[in-house]
Amino acid sequence: MSFHLRVEPHDPLIARDGRPFGAAEGGRMKTVDWLYPSVLAGTVRTLLGELAGLDFQRLETIRALNGLAVHGPIAARNGQLFVAPPKDCVRHPKTGMYYAARPRAFEQDQGWDLAAPGLLPVLLPDELREDFKPEKPPALWSMKAAADWLGNPPGGGFSVDSGDKVDKLDTHERTHVKIEAGSGAAEEGKLFTTTGIEFPSGLHMSARVGADEIGEPLRRWSGLHSMGGERRLSRFSVEPGDAWNCPEGAAKALGGSTRIRMQLVTPAIFSAGWRPEWITRREQTGEELTLVSAAMDRWRPISGWSYVKPCGPKAVRRMVPAGSVYFFTAKSAPKALNEFWLAPVSDLPQDRRDGFGLAIWGVW
Repeated sequence: MSFHLRVEPHDPLIARDGRPFGAAEGGRMKTVDWLYPSVLAGTVRTLLGELAGLDFQRLETIRALNGLAVHGPIAARNGQLFVAPPKDCVRHPKTGMYYAARPRAFEQDQGWDLAAPGLLPVLLPDELREDFKPEKPPALWSMKAAADWLGNPPGGGFSVDSGDKVDKLDTHERTHVKIEAGSGAAEEGKLFTTTGIEFPSGLHMSARVGADEIGEPLRRWSGLHSMGGERRLSRFSVEPGDAWNCPEGAAKALGGSTRIRMQLVTPAIFSAGWRPEWITRREQTGEELTLVSAAMDRWRPISGWSYVKPCGPKAVRRMVPAGSVYFFTAKSAPKALNEFWLAPVSDLPQDRRDGFGLAIWGVW
């Protein structure tokens, strides 16, 4: 069986967001809002290779490590997971309540010119016809709040308790200087800054590691290891994985509806851009689902560096951001969607092993 890791950053973590970094760009290294799955997967596989004394120059070693499923990172606190708020909700600035945006048919003389035949727009309910600027949602919701939202088809008048949210994740900026080797003095004009994610007290990351034999050394190990940019340290240890289970209420809701909602917990990578290719092939869920609509932010870029010869930079790909919501219909009420709670739904097998596209499910 798979096991779960607790990852506690010792310092603010850096994961560059892909923008150029150098003197011409002002010497400022920016970080992403939350670590991408590939950062965690690369860290865990490197750690396992070091623990087992594997030769990273051998192609067999790279293939074996890449075959290990590493899912996450998901924020956690006090035994509960925290995820990005869904993109199908809007917080009213006056009442502080959350209201649902749902797929609705076009009215007379309405339409759009998007190249998406058969899809419906996602609109707010009629009672919110007044113009207002939505209040910014918290950085993270608890999994309890997310499950309650996904199990609430109308979604009106929803609230989140203070203990079930993290309002924001602060960033920590440090200034560095280049030192001349000969004199030990600062080199003129060689200043640069780095920005890292600062974790509030009690917040850490949770990860799930596959049950492959190659991952066994990590089940019996705990200690410090570098993660992200500048080799900043985090403490790794095994922890119970109960928080990853599908809540009972969500499982019951999924068993009685033909209108299915899917929310991304980690960014997903689909071959067709924003649209999953597996929808009608039952590859991920075992059910034939029809896409009705989607609510999401703009795409995020991801690249990296390949250590497989010929070594070099990886091509930039587009990710669907965490919090994105997809609306489906099914021919009959699915019987086992709860088994796919926090399972990856990206199109390619390697992306799924890397943890891209972990999803939770609900109704609408």
